[in-house]
Order: sequence, then C-alpha cells, then structure tokens
Amino acid sequence: MHAETKVHYKAVKMGRHIQRFKRRKEQPVVSGKSLLFIDACQYQSLYLGTVVKKALLRLEELQAYIFVTQQVVDEVLRGKVQRAADFIKKNRGEMELKQRQDLLGQISQSKDEVSIRLAPIFSRAVAPDECELIRARIRRERGNPPGKKNEPLGDQLNWEQVLSHCQNKSGLWIITNDRDYTTKYPKKSDDGSKHEGKMFLNAALYQDVVRRYEPEPAPEIHCFNKIMEGLDHFAAETGVKTEKLSSEEIKKINKEQESSLEWLGNYDDAAMMAIQQNERVRWSALASQIPSSDVILPPPDAKQNRKGGSDGLRCPALSRDP
Repeated sequence: MHAETKVHYKAVKMGRHIQRFKRRKEQPVVSGKSLLFIDACQYQSLYLGTVVKKALLRLEELQAYIFVTQQVVDEVLRGKVQRAADFIKKNRGEMELKQRQDLLGQISQSKDEVSIRLAPIFSRAVAPDECELIRARIRRERGNPPGKKNEPLGDQLNWEQVLSHCQNKSGLWIITNDRDYTTKYPKKSDDGSKHEGKMFLNAALYQDVVRRYEPEPAPEIHCFNKIMEGLDHFAAETGVKTEKLSSEEIKKINKEQESSLEWLGNYDDAAMMAIQQNERVRWSALASQIPSSDVILPPPDAKQNRKGGSDGLRCPALSRDP
C-alpha cells in the first residue's frame, strides 16, 4: 500500500471512530449510575408461561436502566417461534389446535402480548462497533468465556458491549442462567437443603471488569438466574420505585420461570447451530475474495489491467477491449 494511501486510510478510520464516539456521548444508552443486562434466554422464557408474564410490568418500570444488545434481540427473534411451538406441543394442556396456531401466528408477527410489551425495550438495542467485534472474535479464538469457540459469535459480543457500556457505572446487574457467566452455589442437589443458592460471576469475566476500571475500583456486580429476583433486587438497591407484587405472586413467577429455563436449557437446537456454522464458513470464504470496504486501495493502472498484471490476472471491470 502506498504511503499516501496509508495516511488516507488512517484518517478515514480515525474519522469514523470520532463520529462513533460523538454519537455515544450525545445519546446515552442507559440512565443512571447502574446498568442491568438480561440475556436472551431470560426474555425467551417469558413466551413459555402465563404467570411469568407478570415480570413484563417490572421490565417496563426499569426499561431506562436495561442495556440491550442487538445480538440479544436477534437471538430472541430467530428462536421465539420455534421454542414456543415445541413448548406448546409438550405443554398444550386444554388448548385447541386453532388457539395454538393463532398464538404462534401472533408470536411470528410479534403481535402477541409479550412481543408488544418488549418492543419499547428492544427498540433501544445497541449494535456493536468495529472494536467490539474485533475483541469478541479474539475472545472466541482464545477460548475465553462467555460463549464457545466452535459456535457463532454471540455471547462474546454481548459481553464486550457490556464492558464498553458499564464504564462509569457504580453497579452492574447480570441476569442469566448461562454457566459461562455464573456459577450457582449451593445447588439444591448438593446438600439437600431448601436454601436458595448464590450466583457467582466467572473469575475471568470479573477480571475483565476490573481491567476496564483500573485504577478505579470495580463496580458492585450482582448476578441472578431468575428475572424477577434480579429486577426486584435492582429496584431495591437503586431506589427505583416499582409496583409491589405479593410474595406469593413472586414465588409463582420464579417457579414457572425455573421450569421454562430448565426446558430451554435442554432444548436441542444443534441442527440450527450447524446451519449457522455452515453459513458463517460460506460467507467467510466469500468475504475473503472481496476487498474490504474499509481498505482504500491505490487507483488501478487501467492499461496494466487490460493487458493483465504481473501475476497474469485480469480485472473483470477493466477486461473489455476498447
């Protein structure tokens, strides 16, 4: 690459980063001094029950503090119909076939109650920038959590965006049932007790947060695997006013969601993952043959291209004879 082209390339890249930084400064994504992140599986569980839908009220009350990534929204959209259909098939109860089909039709078009009430929250979803994409790819290649090395980019991207947006926050709440993020101890099966276990953040993820805040102390990090427990704890700690639900209602919500999350955890979407992996490989192969739009190449020598370059290749755009 010529010296002038390199300078121009760097200037363009710097300009893009400055513009992106300005947009972020002008448009704060999350209000207040605390950030609340909820993973896709927690949102999907809202489609798999009736009592758990009461958690929608709490989500609406706290939506100004919820950080949503575009990746989370995409995961919910592409999986909610299939997961709801399989769940209804196994737990249809007394629902008529027509009722089941109508419900799935509404979910497919995002006209059901859950989709409509989640829409204002999802409309604030944040897409990753180039730096976050690069860091997420490096994280996957190194095998660092969250996410799996042999799976499409997903959890890695969510976490890199959380790290970017939790800066200057005094508290971080993470609601997830994903073991890549957290470990629960004790589990009920460990000692037979009825006491609820506590959630602990993966040590590698905690160090990610610490490094982002150095030399300042890291924020308080709170992890939950049940959406109502996490939301109520956030409201209590931050002083956000919310409508109170009875302890009995909260127990019913937690019990129903626990069942839904257990079902989602055993949900076999290996076929879909295989298709996504094949598509990713195919597009990577195609992309490797196409110059990136970010790279500004020197102007081609038209005469040389018509005759064929030093490597004997001809440029299709300039291969026509006059």
